[in-house]
Amino acid sequence: MPSVKVRVATMKDLPGIMRLEAECFDERRFEQETVTAFVVRNDTIALVAVDERMIVGAAMCMFSKRCGEGRIASIAVMDGRREKGLASRLLIECEKRMMALGVRRCGLEVGIENTPAISLYLKHGYVLKTMAKDYYGAKKHAYLMEKSISKGPKKKVKVS
Repeated sequence: MPSVKVRVATMKDLPGIMRLEAECFDERRFEQETVTAFVVRNDTIALVAVDERMIVGAAMCMFSKRCGEGRIASIAVMDGRREKGLASRLLIECEKRMMALGVRRCGLEVGIENTPAISLYLKHGYVLKTMAKDYYGAKKHAYLMEKSISKGPKKKVKVS
């Protein structure tokens, strides 16, 4: 079986990303206009995991260099390719790319019923901050999670 490659998404990947969004996220999925923005903007990162020519995973995140903060907006892995470490690879690659841009803290939202995703984020050091009631609509709550992804430069402290 050929190895899966993770790379930056292009506009040619849009149909495959949209297929994944539809498969993975029901009414919570992003519209094509939003996915396009993740692919083309300079304050976002869109990645795809490709097995031969088929997109089997995708991740999208946004960041602010000024604030040093980022946000994981979406990680999607094709059914049948889950539980093989692909979501971890996409998450780690998003974090690495954000760290290289000066991002120090990363947050995300995850549906409280999405146990596999919650486990993934906890495994990678994300901490539950709070629950947002009705975040995804009536009675569709989310956990807000956060992680420090870079310590940044150490500050010198004068001791007198």
